[in-house]
Amino acid sequence: MKYKIGIVSAGRAGTDGTWGKMGDGVEATIFVPPEEREEYQTRTGREAVGVKGTLCDTRNAIFEWAGRGNWVLMLDDDIQKVGRFAVKNGVAKKQELSWGSWLKELERLVLIARLAGIDTIGVALTPNAFYYHKPFNLHGFIMATVQLTRVTDLKFNTKYTTKEDYDYTMASFRRDGAVLRADYLWQEAKHRTNAGGSKEYRSRELEEGVIEMMMKDWPGWVRRNPRRDREVLLTLPQASEEKRMAVERLTGRKLKPRNGGRKKC
Repeated sequence: MKYKIGIVSAGRAGTDGTWGKMGDGVEATIFVPPEEREEYQTRTGREAVGVKGTLCDTRNAIFEWAGRGNWVLMLDDDIQKVGRFAVKNGVAKKQELSWGSWLKELERLVLIARLAGIDTIGVALTPNAFYYHKPFNLHGFIMATVQLTRVTDLKFNTKYTTKEDYDYTMASFRRDGAVLRADYLWQEAKHRTNAGGSKEYRSRELEEGVIEMMMKDWPGWVRRNPRRDREVLLTLPQASEEKRMAVERLTGRKLKPRNGGRKKC
């Protein structure tokens, strides 16, 4: 495997989480609050690392664990299925993959990103084939439910107690001139229905404060989603021409924006 796998979790040791769905043949370490470490190790049969602090502290601890210059796949703890979109006669259809096959696809993406000089990789934001348009996106939001990263000096900003992955996407894009979102791959998680995790502390007041802060930190790159309460949309610039040409050459795919200019992601 070209990367390590770290799973972020809290309060879900007794569930059939990502670690159970991926099977015993996939090596992964779970990062949890220190007081839950022994319970996780006992109930999941996997190595668990205790981390004090916020969600960002946990994500940054995974970077430290993987080591600078190495690639690490960060996963949320409630992924139920993984797969790809198969396109036939211009119509995309959802196809479930084994974890082994899906992780192999991510290995291929590491090679593409490394050669193109891109350090952050993600997958489609939804498993709904209706929203599939093209296999790769160089200026889209990378949701930390599945985030594959080459560890550098860039870390998650600990002042963001939620929506930290939006901030990380923008910081990574600003540094590299592109991110690599493989929209032909999907994951299916149950964030909104699963107890535990970040659901335990999110509130309207907290999320509104984070949105206001983000809009000040990233003027012109983020705005409120008019259709979804307490959600935002990224409007990143076009990816650098150098990165676009490199990914086109490596994938054999043309990567032209649908409408030109900025794109909502």
